[in-house]
This record gives sequence, structure tokens and C-alpha cells, in this order.
Amino acid sequence: MQFSNLYYKYKLNLMAVLLTNKNRIWNLLHYLKNFRHYLKFRNKIILVYSQGRVGSFNTYSTIRKNFPYLKVWHVHYLTEVGLEKIRDWHNFNYHKELKDEILKAIKKAKEVIIVNITREPYSREVSFIFSDYERLIQEKYITNINDTIQWQSYLVNQVDFNNYLDWYDYEFKEITKINIYDYSFDRINKFNVISNGKFNAYIFRLEDYDEVGLKVISSALSVNENKIHLVKTSNEAKTKPYYDAYRNFKKLKFNKSALNYLYESKFFNHFYDNKEKSKLMNKHGI
Repeated sequence: MQFSNLYYKYKLNLMAVLLTNKNRIWNLLHYLKNFRHYLKFRNKIILVYSQGRVGSFNTYSTIRKNFPYLKVWHVHYLTEVGLEKIRDWHNFNYHKELKDEILKAIKKAKEVIIVNITREPYSREVSFIFSDYERLIQEKYITNINDTIQWQSYLVNQVDFNNYLDWYDYEFKEITKINIYDYSFDRINKFNVISNGKFNAYIFRLEDYDEVGLKVISSALSVNENKIHLVKTSNEAKTKPYYDAYRNFKKLKFNKSALNYLYESKFFNHFYDNKEKSKLMNKHGI
């Protein structure tokens, strides 16, 4: 009887996806083929839980495309402190509702699998401000999208780098009770798996995505790597109107003393070694 009820719920989930997905035949075959995997994960949820501009959306899209029957969310903030930092965003209400939805799911779940990606802070901040170009133009921070000096001025004078550098303290630790700084980053395997209670967090760097991304995702989802096709979305700079300005901006050099704030941070020294620091200093500093 219990198995029959589970299969009935499975079919209901199947129908929900089929009714909202264009590729219905493919999904039907995929669901039937992966019923055992569904049973294993029926009381688990997956969170792609990271800051923005670190490859998290591609990761979320990969999981959704390959395993449409799993309960998976893509989120940046689940705390009130985190949400307050994006109060001025045009889609703030969406993020607030998403937070409430996910916190309810966490409470019900027997296990929460987190895929977390991080990124070298300078490159991440540059990518982030350009991705926010519509708001910056609307609010007159940027009046000429191709003026790299305006972008440089905004980065230096307006960006609070601590929002990114301290994310694991004010956001991640608050939700998971995991202090990542208590665990040395595995620079050999290039990812960590940290567990606490119902939370299992898989943490790796965007710089290592091509090398270990597939391995991390497959490990988190308990499947072979050959069962996953990596998805690349259009959320990349080269598809955006600001691409020329972004490309030129990356050629600019900053005073090394200013970059020290990023490269001497607790965050940076946890994930990157001195050799990587020197390389980045030479690349971005003068």
C-alpha cells in the first residue's frame, strides 16, 4: 500500500511537470526511467545556494534539465539580513516570497543538499555590477554604458565588497549552522563536502568548474557523471548589451593597495593560496 501511494504521488508530480513543460514525451520517459532515483530523493530538497555571478544559475539549470522530478531551488538569500541588502532590487518581493517558500521546504525535508559555488572576489564584483546595468543606468550611476571610467568609479566608490566577502558568515552560517572557516578548503580535490544535521553542503570554486563541476553535481545527486549533461544558459556577459564595456573594463588596472582589501580577506585566504594571489595581483593591479 505504501509503495502504491508513493507511485501515485510520483505520477502526480509527473503530470504537473508534463503540463508545464514543452518537451512532454522526453519528460515522461525520463520520469519512468528514474523512478528509483525519485524514491531516494522524495524527502530531500536541493538548494543551489550561493551569491550571484558565480555560475549558480547554470548549475541550477543543469539539475532542473537532467532531473526534472527533483525538488530544487536557486537562491542567494534566505536570511532577513541578506534580504535587506537587496531591498532596492526591482524583484525584491519575488526573493522574499522565495525565501519563505524555501524555509518551509527546509523545515519539512529530511535532508537538504546544498550545491554552493564561490568565485574570486574582484572578478565576481565586476561581473555583478555589469549585470546590474539596467538599474545603474536608471538611477544615473552610469550615463554612458561604454564609459569604463564611470564603471570604475562606481566599483571603487559605491560597491560594498563586504556583502560578498562576509556572505558565508551573515548568510550561509545563519541557515546551515556550518562555519566553512572551520574546515580547510581541499585544494587537491578542489571541493569540500561539509555536513551538519540535515544539511549536506558541496562547496567548490567557479575557477574549477570545468574540472570538477560535473563531479560535484553527480556526487551531490548520487548519480554517475555520464548521466548529466551540463547546461549553459544565456546568463553570460558575452550575450549582454554591456559586453564591449565589460571586456574593456577587464583590461583596467587598479592600485595594488586597494586590491589588498580583497586579497587579504579571510574569505580569499580560505579558498585561494599565495600563488593564486600573486597571479591575480599581477593581472588586476599596478
